[in-house]
Amino acid sequence: MNSDSPIFQMQHLETEILAEVAERALEKSLASQSPEFVLNEVAYRELLRLHKKHPKVAYWQNIYGSLNRLTRDEQIRQLTTLTQEYARDVIGHFDPKVYRFATSMVPHIMSLFLDSQLSWRKDSFQEKVMIEGHVEAARKLSEKGTVILVPTHSSNMDSIAVGWSAFRSGLPPVTYGAGKNLFTNRILSFFMQNLGAYRVDRRIKHELYKTVLKTYSLVILERGFHSLFFPGGTRSRSGLVEQHLKLGLMGTGLEAYINNLRNKKAKPNIYIVPCTINYYLVLEAETLIDDYLKEQGQSRYIIEDDESSKFLKTASYLKKTLQLDASLFIRYCPPMDIFGNLVDEEGVS
Repeated sequence: MNSDSPIFQMQHLETEILAEVAERALEKSLASQSPEFVLNEVAYRELLRLHKKHPKVAYWQNIYGSLNRLTRDEQIRQLTTLTQEYARDVIGHFDPKVYRFATSMVPHIMSLFLDSQLSWRKDSFQEKVMIEGHVEAARKLSEKGTVILVPTHSSNMDSIAVGWSAFRSGLPPVTYGAGKNLFTNRILSFFMQNLGAYRVDRRIKHELYKTVLKTYSLVILERGFHSLFFPGGTRSRSGLVEQHLKLGLMGTGLEAYINNLRNKKAKPNIYIVPCTINYYLVLEAETLIDDYLKEQGQSRYIIEDDESSKFLKTASYLKKTLQLDASLFIRYCPPMDIFGNLVDEEGVS
């Protein structure tokens, strides 16, 4: 384990990172809009989002109704408080002790999901996971600059799988954004909160929150924290590789690179390493497929005559399913620079 990566100092830097994120996010928000406009948009969006009986409704109604009575300084103080609150909610943590424990336990835990005999044997997982592709190139680039892993996304298990594959490949641990709903599971939340995951609340739509989120990603990239983004934004409902990517957080990679050059950082380069994750079986497949079909066909997706109505096809399927040796394939694709140009193992575009 290479503990030289900046993320291993995250515990000691949390207060400093929090202050920098809040300050820069507030500065960005006020660069093009007045504090009254920003506060108005925040309160308006939150009142639209929240149920009338939500305990925070009265708080936002008070802000919304008092804006024209507040001085500019009072508005800025209110914005400062909100920005700090959002930054505290977003910020991730990293505990090296939890990381060491997790990387030793993941093979055992994953074996339970992938082994039909529910074996606790560590090798039963490792034998079934194939890590392929440009792994050595990704490892070398992580020593020459900051790496952003961009995998396909089909399951909530993806971040665990990629994080463990990075560990097995000699790559340093990465930070990544995770939907706030995933933190409701206490066990999963404990590990995520201590392994670099930062919280993303997709329900919040106003620009101040989005600015805080992007600023956090920007700050940790500038500090050399390797990151993981799911450019598809959410899990693929159809199982296809995403064609329309969400580049919001990805854009922070370009901004971080520009700032690194301006600040004459010793290792300014930021590299993009795409990777694909393929499971034989996806934990949430039934729900994701159902969601996709409802979205695409609405009430028209009901199929009365499919493979399940044909006995021989059904028997063949059952036979093949029972013979499956459930496996997980993770393939690291050729790395690129921040502009999308391929780079060699030395980082030369």
